[in-house]
Parts: sequence; structure tokens; C-alpha cells
Amino acid sequence: MIRSLLELKEAVTETLKVMDRQDLLLSDWEWETLAGAAILLKPFDILTQDLSSQYYPSLSKVLPSIVQIQDHLKEIEGIEFNDVFIVMNSALNLNLKYRFNEFYNNTAHTLATYIDLCFKKKYLDPSDNTNDKTNRTPSL
Repeated sequence: MIRSLLELKEAVTETLKVMDRQDLLLSDWEWETLAGAAILLKPFDILTQDLSSQYYPSLSKVLPSIVQIQDHLKEIEGIEFNDVFIVMNSALNLNLKYRFNEFYNNTAHTLATYIDLCFKKKYLDPSDNTNDKTNRTPSL
């Protein structure tokens, strides 16, 4: 929805001006915040679509999906947006660490990822420094 709004920015702005609804016009700062949110939330959209398209979502995809999201959030830390973007990114990072801290320590979850041949050693081997962790998860 955010992506659609950004694509239709000019049309929305012109329509609101024609309708004399200046009170609904977004400022440049608000458009910038929406653009940042779209970048920030992109992996969530991709992974949600991927997991939703499967008849039998697999526990083995959870750990790789979390790693991909965390990698994405680290990548975009350097992007210069407004303060709201920085706060959103920080809050997402903290929330992911809090929510999935136990996941990493749960033997069943780790084992499910390890025995899946597509992910074996890719997400569990600390010496693996490659960024090619997208075998069965969609690329972000």
C-alpha cells in the first residue's frame, strides 16, 4: 500500500489540489518518511508473500528469513533519511532480537534448519562469511 502511494505521488497530490483538500497534502518530510518505511518493510512483504504461498510452511525457513531481515536492516542503517526512519529501523532491530532470541537457543528450531539440505550450514556455521543465504528464501 505504501509502495502504491509512492508510485501515485503526483496523481494523489494533483487530485487533492483539484479537490481543494490542501489539509490532506503530504509534506516532503512525510513523503520521505513513507519512502523510508517502504525500504524498511520490503523484506517483510517479500517473505510474507513467500511463506503465504506455500501449502506447508516449513519451520526450517524461519531462521533464514530472520537472518535475511536482520541483514537487510543492517544494510540500510547507512541510508540517510529523517529521524523517524532511524527510530523505525532501531525499533525493528530491537524487536527482532527480543522476539527471536529464544528461537536461536531452541534446539528444535535449529535442528529443523540444519536438516533441511537447502540451509544446512548456511545459517548455522559461524565460519561461513558468504552472503549467499538465499537458496530457498526469496532474495531481498
